[in-house]
Amino acid sequence: PWYFMEEKYPEFGNLMPRDVVSREMYFVTHESDCEPQVYLDMRGISKEIFQKRLSDLRAELLHYGKPDPEKEPIPVEQGIHYFMGGIDVDVFHQTNLRFLYAAGECCSQYHGANRLGGNSMLGALYGGQVAAKTILKEGESSSLYASEEFSFPQANEESASRPTEYAAKDDTPSTDPEGSRHDEETPQITAKMASLLYESLGIIREEKSMLRALEGLSLLLQEEGLTETDRNRIMLGEAILRSALFRKESRGAHFRSDFPDRDEAFCGLVTAIRKDGKIEIDIRKKREDSKGRTKETKRNET
Repeated sequence: PWYFMEEKYPEFGNLMPRDVVSREMYFVTHESDCEPQVYLDMRGISKEIFQKRLSDLRAELLHYGKPDPEKEPIPVEQGIHYFMGGIDVDVFHQTNLRFLYAAGECCSQYHGANRLGGNSMLGALYGGQVAAKTILKEGESSSLYASEEFSFPQANEESASRPTEYAAKDDTPSTDPEGSRHDEETPQITAKMASLLYESLGIIREEKSMLRALEGLSLLLQEEGLTETDRNRIMLGEAILRSALFRKESRGAHFRSDFPDRDEAFCGLVTAIRKDGKIEIDIRKKREDSKGRTKETKRNET
């Protein structure tokens, strides 16, 4: 067997960042003299460690009829679960729309060009706290929040359970006057979009496949019976594609075979905004500080 991660990265081996491991797995499985299957060999781990730290993993593998990792290598596949990005917010977790805030994994505050373990919890706990404090501060100074519609009741144990109760009761899809469903996706549209993005925004990216995907999304928008959720997802897919096309370099989890090297001209935060029916892309060279937003734009594309 070829322990390629240990050979290519002797210091860290298969403990390299997940995007590096996934990329190397992709390259190896596409070599002409290699089998299209990679295995994880855990046989060097002691029985004591398996019992103390990996017992759940072993039990789950055995439950699904997989090999016993203590006795033989297990088949693994490369994957992408380290996308970064989201709603653009400042240090107070405000968006560019007043009274709209974002925290947690839906916003892009705490990740750089790669994903670090623990940042999701940071975004949820700290980001949620910052957003809540900002909302309360805005509420004190806003006449809008002074209205009865936006009044905040005194929190107690009973009121804290209400959101869950309301969520359980309010499970009826919203509709417009014509009866079109707003909050459900169309499975066929979702499958087509997933296929387009899988082929273009995977571990290895390049211009031709991303341009084909943009054409495919444009055709999807012309299909009949789209729900609001369908349209929003297609719009989000377009924004990601245009951002990836704009960044003509490779950095962190974003790897382009046509631009395999890092280019410091793109060292910044790429933003996408929908304006006049089109998605505009620009790059902010400086992030915000506690005194406000500092923005330096490199160039703009649509």
